[in-house]
Amino acid sequence: MYVCMYIYIYPSLAQVRAVLRRAAAVEALSPHPIAAAFIEHADAMGVDLDRSNVDGFRVLEGEGVLGALDSRVRVRVHPG
Repeated sequence: MYVCMYIYIYPSLAQVRAVLRRAAAVEALSPHPIAAAFIEHADAMGVDLDRSNVDGFRVLEGEGVLGALDSRVRVRVHPG
């Protein structure tokens, strides 16, 4: 007999906001339309964006964007 069990782990709202804050801070420097959706969603969730702490922003053609927050946390946002 086999038993299949699924465990779903739902992040807390604080965790969702923390990830969204990081992604949106990097995406805020991108001219891509999807970046605008990140910013709009972050605003709707009441997330404060601090674009001034993003270093080394780069657009990776067809692969998303890359940046470092406070020169220590690397953030890569990509589709899929």
